[in-house]
Amino acid sequence: MENVKNICLTEEHLREASVSYVTMRDKEEFIKDVSPGCFDKMEIGTENGDPLPPFYKESAVRKHRYMTAALMKLYLRVDYDTETDGDPWSITEEEYEAASRSFLISQLERIKKRTADKELQDKIYDLLADYKLLEKLLNAECYGMLPAMNDTVSRFQMMMSAQTTPEAMEALLKATEEAKRELEEYREKRG
Repeated sequence: MENVKNICLTEEHLREASVSYVTMRDKEEFIKDVSPGCFDKMEIGTENGDPLPPFYKESAVRKHRYMTAALMKLYLRVDYDTETDGDPWSITEEEYEAASRSFLISQLERIKKRTADKELQDKIYDLLADYKLLEKLLNAECYGMLPAMNDTVSRFQMMMSAQTTPEAMEALLKATEEAKRELEEYREKRG
């Protein structure tokens, strides 16, 4: 495992590189990009082992990784080297651990309290407020997506689609033809 160093924020870095506001368009783009990745698929089946359409649950850890990446990339302008799986918001485990053990929010809070620079203090207040808004927006998006993803009617339709394979339809057609033939034979016997 690569040894990624902790991130140490400085007043100078925060004055020069960080931003206190991310545009709504950038927030929407971030949410659109990451919200589908904030869920885990839970494969389930019937008692006899037949698969059912999956249920989805929120992945709090993955969502937190995305929010850590947003804090680093959008607000603090701290570069991270790699993307995982071609996703610009997915940071490696090493980078995530380095950011987490650096306690970036705590560093911001400490700098905000001890700096004599009122302009920087205001910038950090605004940065934290805007970051919390981004987090609320992502939570709201995920909260809205989950019921739609686990909708009973949609899951039932998926299950029916999975069961109506060409082979299943052919077997159903054969059974219908057989039932029709048996009914005609029965009618002939009854005369």
